[in-house]
Formats: sequence, structure tokens, C-alpha cells
Amino acid sequence: MKKFLLSVVAASFAFAAFAAPTVAPTEGMATVVFSVPEVTCTYPIMNFIGDVQGYNPDAENLPVAEFVEDGWYKLVLPLTEGGSTQGKICPQSLAGKSCWDYQGAYSLPDGAPAWISIADDYGTANKIVLSEGCSGQVAYVDVTAWQADFCVMPNPEGEASFTVSFEIPETADPSEAIVYVEGQGEGQSWGELGELLYDDRSESFTGAFDVPAGCFYKYVISYKGGNRIYMKGENLPMPYALIADDFVNEWDNDPWVEPISGGVGTFSVTFTGECLPSAQLGDKVFIAGNFEDTPDWERVYELTQEEGTDKWVIVDLTYPAAFQFKFVVKYNESDEELWVPADNIQFDEMTYDFEFEGPCPTVDADEVSADETQKAQKVIIDGERWIITPTAAYKGLY
Repeated sequence: MKKFLLSVVAASFAFAAFAAPTVAPTEGMATVVFSVPEVTCTYPIMNFIGDVQGYNPDAENLPVAEFVEDGWYKLVLPLTEGGSTQGKICPQSLAGKSCWDYQGAYSLPDGAPAWISIADDYGTANKIVLSEGCSGQVAYVDVTAWQADFCVMPNPEGEASFTVSFEIPETADPSEAIVYVEGQGEGQSWGELGELLYDDRSESFTGAFDVPAGCFYKYVISYKGGNRIYMKGENLPMPYALIADDFVNEWDNDPWVEPISGGVGTFSVTFTGECLPSAQLGDKVFIAGNFEDTPDWERVYELTQEEGTDKWVIVDLTYPAAFQFKFVVKYNESDEELWVPADNIQFDEMTYDFEFEGPCPTVDADEVSADETQKAQKVIIDGERWIITPTAAYKGLY
């Protein structure tokens, strides 16, 4: 990681190979100065797409990065009414279109101010979060990589042919699988583009269908009518010639598992780590999945904490065929939800026990009051974990 020293307003940074530029702040705005990796073409326009813009790449007046000096750009960002903002730096394609698939991955220097952080979004450190206190300030960010190569001309709109092969277990019958291609492009949000069927002669899945210009896509397998299992990794760019020939071998879950039939089961989750949910403190744990009556994975089915343990259980839960699910932790006095694990769980036994370690959202000590109506809260004070109630404070209990 590049090393440099930070001052709050206007800063000068000493990197191993070159010095970061000094940039003055803008009143009422937040300034992000960022370095960029070398690419094989001239850098295009780079936009910031975030909460202020409704996370819409087609929004009007997207903030545009300004060139500062070789390898360095800056963004001057408007803020929400609460004095914060979050979002992503997205270069435009050679066709002049902003696209999520070109977004960056980021890192911060040692000594970065407390009001800037990098959040994981879908497993990648690719969201810049500027909290209250960022107004009129300057922070520095290193773009470590771009998700896709924007130096390649994006594909035109038209019919594309797909051929994809996988490592298939000898026990699996590929003719009983359907491979879906999901993707997005100019004027088209993420969705299903078409289906591929197995070709015995080539031992691959093939098909042809229309795709939008600037298309990025992923392969998804459904085996014997089971759940759709997504390929791991970044979305794939559609070649300009509209001919895709791929080999995929990494998946969110094993796509060749026989789908289970529905039934009634007991589910439990045990939490480990420094910050544990507690029913006593008003925390709640849910199971969310592809239940027939909750198509959007609504948090309806609530688990109960076993007394004196860190285990939460729900019994006699009716689940559908090809069941997939996650556990959802809702911490009291916090707007955050923690969904675990990162990949959906493929249910394969009547009783399931899952262990994971934090992290857990915390409440700023300055926000904790002694109001009698306030419920217990978990707080970090000088690096120590506390539970604050209307009448007492307890150290080290979570």
C-alpha cells in the first residue's frame, strides 16, 4: 500500500515513487483525491455514482473527476442533508457510457481521517463511504484496480452466440441442466438474456439471442429444476464480435447437487466472535430464503435465542424444494442488518447449524444518552465494549 502522511484540510503525501498532489478543500462539499492504476488507453471521463445520485449511472449532473496531475484525479462531491455521501468511482466506456462494471476497488492510506471508509459491496472493497464531518475536507484514496477493461470497445447491440463449458462430475447428467445467461447493458438493467442447452457433440452449452450494447453477463446453472447457482467472480464483458466462448469452474455453490424436496425442518445458528446478538438487548435473528410465500426473501421467520447460549433456533419450519437461505441479524438501535454467510446456504439436512464470527455494528459513544426511554445499546468506548442501559453501564459483556 502506498504510504503517506495526512493533514486535515490541504495535504501533501509522500509516496514511494512520487508525491501526491496538494489539493485545497471546497466549502460545503467533500473532496476525494485518488490515484489510478496504469491502463493501455487514455483515461476516459470518470463519474462518481452514489446515494446523492440515486445510484443511477444515467442520472443528470453526475460528479465528474478532474485531472490534477499525472496519475491523480479529484472529485468534489455534493452531500446529503446529513452531511454525508457514499458511492463508487466509475469510468465511462470508450462509447461514452457510465457503467457499474468498470467500477474500482479501493484502499485507504494509514492515518486516513475517521470520516472516510471503504465498504465491501458484494465481496469487493468498492464503495467509498464519507460520513458526517467530511464537509469542507479532503481525503486521499488509492484505486487499486478496475473491475473491467474500459480500454476495449464495447460490443454493439445485436444477436450474440454463446458457448460455455464446465467441469461436470461423472455422476451428473448435463442434459438435465439449463444454463441461463443474465446480464445488463445500455438501456437495460440486470436480467435474464437467454438460455443455453447442452450439446453432446461439443460437450458444452450453446445458444444465441439478442444482447444490448455494452453488455456484461454471467452464467447461471439450474440443475434438475433446482435453484439457480451463479458463477463466482466479476461479470464478463461481451466481445465486440458478439461471440462468447467461455470456460467457468467457480460457483457460489455446487451447481451439480441434486435438489432436495420440500419438507419441515429445524434450523439453528450459533454466533461466535466479539459481538454477539442478544435477545435481552432487543436484537433479532431471522431466516430469509426462497420461501413460496416470501418471494423477495422478506424477513418473516424469526428465530428464538436459547436461554443462556449464543444459539438461535426455529423449529417446524416448512421449507420449499431446492431451498436456499441466509441468516439475518437485526441489531437493536441500528439501521444495519447483517446477512450471513456471503453465499446462500444450500439446505441439505433436516437440522442445520451455522457458526460465524462478527463483525457487528456499534453505536458512537457520543450518541449514547441517559434518557430513561432509551433501550440498551452496544457501544465501543476507547476500544472497550460496553452495554449501556437507561440506568447502568456494563463493560466487556459482549
